[in-house]
Amino acid sequence: MPEFGPGTAKTAITPITVNPSGLSCQAELFLGPDEITKEATSGPVAFISTGARQDVRLPLTMPSDPDTYHAYIDVYAEGMLIAAYQAIEDVVIALPLPSALLISYQGKLAECIEDCRLGLPSIMLPVYGIQNPCTGIGLMKGLMVDEAISIGMIASAGESYFVDAVMYFTDGTTIVPYWWNCPYCSEKFRSPEQLAQHKEAVHADILATKATITGAGPHQVCVDPPWCNEWAAYSYLVRWKNNSPFAITGRVSIPLCGSVDSLVSPGQEVTVYLPIKKTGHSIPVTLTLVGGALPGLLLDSKSFDYFG
Repeated sequence: MPEFGPGTAKTAITPITVNPSGLSCQAELFLGPDEITKEATSGPVAFISTGARQDVRLPLTMPSDPDTYHAYIDVYAEGMLIAAYQAIEDVVIALPLPSALLISYQGKLAECIEDCRLGLPSIMLPVYGIQNPCTGIGLMKGLMVDEAISIGMIASAGESYFVDAVMYFTDGTTIVPYWWNCPYCSEKFRSPEQLAQHKEAVHADILATKATITGAGPHQVCVDPPWCNEWAAYSYLVRWKNNSPFAITGRVSIPLCGSVDSLVSPGQEVTVYLPIKKTGHSIPVTLTLVGGALPGLLLDSKSFDYFG
């Protein structure tokens, strides 16, 4: 399928045969979801029939909204519709992707912002060479605007704006990075706001699945009951609470020490025990979802120290 940028001007050269010759004719090319709705049109283009095939030029400015459109051609003779065609191929209107150069410019802009914040004296910039990072912020934004214009993403600087190192279209969608990927499915979106709306609408069950580790450490046991003058740790205990509105199964894991699965009701807390097979600094504990909407979803993580 032919693909064009939004708002681009093209001219279709269309072979048309009308008999007999000498008739006052018109042809119209238009794009739309059906033969009634015209999202873009050449308007009626007049020509005189020759009785043989003739090429009629039909200029058209593409729709501004990215989508796939059917292409139609209507032919009139003496004011009467004598032919209506639908093109074999649809027309795709797609926004141009950011170039590798534009992406690299945004990376350098981010460096300028960070180095300026840190008070560093200089940075090497493309085109401009060694500059002060604070000065480089404006220079890199200018290079990004020029590159975005040159590849057809925007027509002027007024069609974009910056928030920190991210460049946006005026409608709030990002220019670079171009896509925001959903962490729960293969969908991708042009702005963080669109992604958030998608997650709330489609993945509400995942967003509502929440649990927290409320405690972790060695489990001390009295070794000389009933006096309990001596205590020792033979296992680790981990407590976690289900903050979801439904029952979930969580898996507590400690490297080398194994894992324990527990089904916990809404708002309830459980304590699990794992045999001590590792001691040291910053022993990691993770709580992940078993089953549910997204098996393996990380619910919480903590660490603790124990030198036995």
